[in-house]
Order: sequence, then structure tokens, then C-alpha cells
Amino acid sequence: MTQLNSIRMALLGTSASSLSAAFFTFISGVLVARVLGPEARGDYGAALMMAQLAAAIGILSFYDGAIVVLRRDNENPIQMLPTLTAGGIAITLLTIAGGYLGYLFFHPDFSSLSRQAFLWFSVGVIAQNTIVTLLAAVERSRMSFTLVNYTRFIGPALFALFIGAMWLLTGGAFQTLTALLLFLASRVPFLMVWAWKYGRAYFGKISFGFARDAFTTGIRLHGAVVLTVLANQMDRILAFTSWDNAQLGYYFVAVSAVGAGYSVVTTAVRTVLFPYLAEKRSQQRTAEIARLFRFATLLSIVFVLIGLVILPFAVPLLYGQAYATAAQYAVALLLASAVLPINALTLEVGRASGIGRPSIQMAVVSLVIIFAGFWLTGYESPLTLILFVGISRILSTVVGIWNVLRLEDFRVWHNLLPRTDDLRTLTRLITRRTGSG
Repeated sequence: MTQLNSIRMALLGTSASSLSAAFFTFISGVLVARVLGPEARGDYGAALMMAQLAAAIGILSFYDGAIVVLRRDNENPIQMLPTLTAGGIAITLLTIAGGYLGYLFFHPDFSSLSRQAFLWFSVGVIAQNTIVTLLAAVERSRMSFTLVNYTRFIGPALFALFIGAMWLLTGGAFQTLTALLLFLASRVPFLMVWAWKYGRAYFGKISFGFARDAFTTGIRLHGAVVLTVLANQMDRILAFTSWDNAQLGYYFVAVSAVGAGYSVVTTAVRTVLFPYLAEKRSQQRTAEIARLFRFATLLSIVFVLIGLVILPFAVPLLYGQAYATAAQYAVALLLASAVLPINALTLEVGRASGIGRPSIQMAVVSLVIIFAGFWLTGYESPLTLILFVGISRILSTVVGIWNVLRLEDFRVWHNLLPRTDDLRTLTRLITRRTGSG
């Protein structure tokens, strides 16, 4: 099997694991929403969002930088594991300290969660994020995605199981903190098994030269990462500061329902393509990028058509009539998110080149549109917020595609538009993957 075919199969394999993760995430989201109700669901979503935001910003893109250096210099990831581990410990401590300062500055309040409980939960999320990113960096730099894919859906599956069991044991009466602790606990078992794989390899000589190169490369990428994370989360951040808990709960349910579907493609793109695209450019690689853009466009169309049929009745049916309002938000978000797979691909092409500028431009465009909408409307209505989210994502993607055309030296832009043979190829790959799985 050629490398390009291996990449395609890896993308399909990661998409399959993402599909499983999306299914279990959806199920656990339904259970959490039903158990907590709209107001506590708003607190749960806000606490999880802010803890994960701190973890993503604090990681300093060190492991992305490490992947680029490992792939570029053909380094052995196992030999560099002591350096990666030491870097992870330092990053975790710095992130916890920085997150606490951020908490003191913004001072978020929750109606169903104490401040102390939120802080300890955030520490757990930050530590878990470092461990996952460390282990995933080792695997991804070797172009091995099996364990990365396993952890993607085993956590959500265990969370759905834990939430369901607790619901049966308590009759559906438990608090926001319980749901958050079950979220943390669901990630522990597989992480322990995965971490055990490398035995004593975590201890050894630290390569300060490699650490320096990884941090330097990571910092070059990190400005774009921070802006991208903020651009992706800004709608929920503004919603948290503007709406009551019930309305926030409806919106988080809509985001969860729609995001679970799109994550099937976007997660595969981010996991597989970053290490692959970090390799040297070639004519064959450029042609493959064009084809991936065409595949992403086809998949976006399929997701929108399926979502328009399913979401209007599925949201109130599964989440309960208390969340009927969330159904119209979900449909609107589905349309506003149609370009997400293409957007994710444009981001990875720029990031894998070690250049942060394209991603920064995309994020800045997105943030400017979202803040302009807030200045004009105040986002009193969620549908108004969703409208500007959609505009921001479209314009951001246009900027990203322009950068891809320039970076990859495409001769004609319409090479990125889907063709009939792309549909046949995609169908054949999916059929082969299904048959072999």
C-alpha cells in the first residue's frame, strides 16, 4: 500500500473512531441534559468549556512543535520521551498557575457549582490534557493512530456508561459536580493502560536541544492556536456573559448535537493530516491535498442534508421537550457550521508548514466578525449569534483557502472543487474500510 493510500485509510479509520466518539458523546450529552435540566446543563457546559480552554492555551503547542521536529529530523519519539515528559510536567504546572490567575481576573460564577469545585475540576482537565497530548504526540509522530483513535471513543463510551449507571442508582437526581467528576473518571482507565505501554521510557537523558527546537516551533504555532481556540469558543464565551442559564443550556445542547456530527471529519483531519503534511512538499502531496479538499466538501454537503432531516425532531425527542427550543438553534448551527471540515483542512495545511500566519489570519477574521456582531446587536437572540458565527466561518475559510492556494502553489483554484470521480473514490474507500472492519 502506498503512503497516500495509507493516509486515506488512516483518515477513514480515524473518522470511524470519531463516528463512535460522536455517537457516545451524543448519548452522554442526552443523559447529562436530561439529568441536570437546562439551567444546570448551562453550568456544566460553561465549566467544561473554560477548563478545556485553559488547558488548550496552556499547552503552548509544545507537542505540535515536537511532532514537526520529530518528523522533520527523523528522530526516535521513544528516545525523546523523557524530554517530552519533563516538558509536560513543566507545562502542567505553568498552566495551573496561569489558569488560577485567569480565574482571579475573570471570576466566573456558577449557580450550581462552587468556585472551589470548579478550580479542582480544572486542574484535573489540565493534567489529563497534558497526558493525552503527550501520548498522542508519540503515536502521531510515528504515523500510528490506533491508540489515539481508541482513546477518542473509549472516554465518551465510559462517560455515557457512568452517567447512565449513576442515573439508575440515584433516580436521576445528582448535581453538576457529579457529572463533571464522572467526566474526569471516564478518561482515567484507558489513559493508565496507554501510559503503561512505554514502561521505563519516561525516564532517561533529557535532550535540551530537542526541547528548545520543540518549544521554538510550538511557540511559532501557538499564537495561531490560541486565536483559533478563542475563535471557535467565542460564541459560547459571549453567551456565558450575556444569557441566563436556561438559554445557555439550550445553546450548549445545540452545539453538542451539531458538533458531534462534524467532529467525525474535523477530528480525523487534525489527527492524521498534521504529521503527514509536516513532511516535505512534493507534486504528489499537493495533488492529494486538492483531493482531500474535494472530499471534505462532499462530506460537508452530506452532513448538512442528513442534519436537516434528523435534527428538528431528534433534539426534542432525545433530549426531552424541555429542550424543544434547542432544535431550532441546532438547525441554524448546522447551516452555520457547514464549512467546518474545509476550515479544519485549511488550518492544518498552514500549521503543518510551521507557519502560523495563515491560521492567525483566519482566526482574526472570525473574531472580528463575531465581535462586530456583538457590537451591533448585543446577541440578545441566539439566532443572531448563530448568524454571525456562520458569516465568520465562511469568511475565515475563504481566507484559509486563499492561503492554501498560495502556500501549495496550486495552478487553478477549481482543483479544489468536487468532481464525479471523487464521489466514486470516496464511496469505494468507505466500502473497502467497512468491508475490512
